[in-house]
Amino acid sequence: MAPDCASMSAVVELSLKRQSKGELAQTCDRIPPSSESLLSPNRALRAALLKRRFADTILRAQEKMILHKCERGDPKKLRRELKDLKRKQGEERRRINAQAKAVERVLKQRERERKAARLKIQKMEKTVEIDDCYEIWEDLKMLGYAQCVDLSAKELADLKQSMTMKG
Repeated sequence: MAPDCASMSAVVELSLKRQSKGELAQTCDRIPPSSESLLSPNRALRAALLKRRFADTILRAQEKMILHKCERGDPKKLRRELKDLKRKQGEERRRINAQAKAVERVLKQRERERKAARLKIQKMEKTVEIDDCYEIWEDLKMLGYAQCVDLSAKELADLKQSMTMKG
């Protein structure tokens, strides 16, 4: 049995060398699906990052448990368990990556919406300023103060157009 355990640990070490830390991030315990939907995008992204960060530690613990079973169990069963563990790691990796991408898309979409809203507000503010200036000019004209400055209708239209272009 001891040679089988040694060969299994060699297999585990080789598989660890082939996989990057990002690929090992899939072994964390899952958040129950009901609570995943309740998390805000920022918290979901944070949870995914923490899972990636501590995946190495969790993976080592799981492998130690499997290797410990090797000492008292069947080598074929051990190989099967290692294969299942790797399959689960792959599934978890894909799930976490998909979740992280979805959260990033939501955050980018929110940022685009906020930017569009800011631009609309800025345009509205500029329009209000321009309209206010034009209304003040019309009020001055009505009161007779604008007689000092003799503007024709064409010049007034040009003034209004230049004010709209500035804003």
